[in-house]
Amino acid sequence: MNRRILVVIPLLVAAVVAVVVFFPSGANGPDPIAYGRDACAECRMVISQPGLGGELRDASGRISKFDDVGCLLISLAAAGRETPEAWVEDFDGKKTFVPLLDATLVRGAVDTPMGHGIVAFADPAKARAFASEEKATVVTLDALLQELKSGAFAAKQAKPFTVLEAEMGKDLFARECSACHGTLGAGDGPASAFL
Repeated sequence: MNRRILVVIPLLVAAVVAVVVFFPSGANGPDPIAYGRDACAECRMVISQPGLGGELRDASGRISKFDDVGCLLISLAAAGRETPEAWVEDFDGKKTFVPLLDATLVRGAVDTPMGHGIVAFADPAKARAFASEEKATVVTLDALLQELKSGAFAAKQAKPFTVLEAEMGKDLFARECSACHGTLGAGDGPASAFL
């Protein structure tokens, strides 16, 4: 009997390990964003600024990351389905996520990476206070999705660069952007073939 237990126990342990390794439980919640490495699933820009983006998990469990809440909403609308698992970064500066359906959205106070100007808060009171202080607007997810459907959803037009800003950006563009965008910004950089 003892010999039988000595054979059965290692087999059971091996079976449990195999199940855990080859059949992991379903993922839930967002993945941490690797700032400076992860790219936005919509615009393909590197995600570099905390507190402005979000994530979607599709039906297969695949996570898509976004650098701007506007990019997340465009991707969501393009998918043409009910809101999947989705989270937005809380603008509180703590690099935490809030479920999209629970977030309070504020528009118009922050220059976001793609110019949509939408930030999210877990705390509605903080969102209202921020909107009041910054002369911005608290907006509902439904209102933003309606704008997308009607074609009225657009990024804010960027102000022209000053000469000093353009000079400072030239080296940054050459180092960080030209591989995809090309030296003249025509999208013909050597890495563009892989996007």
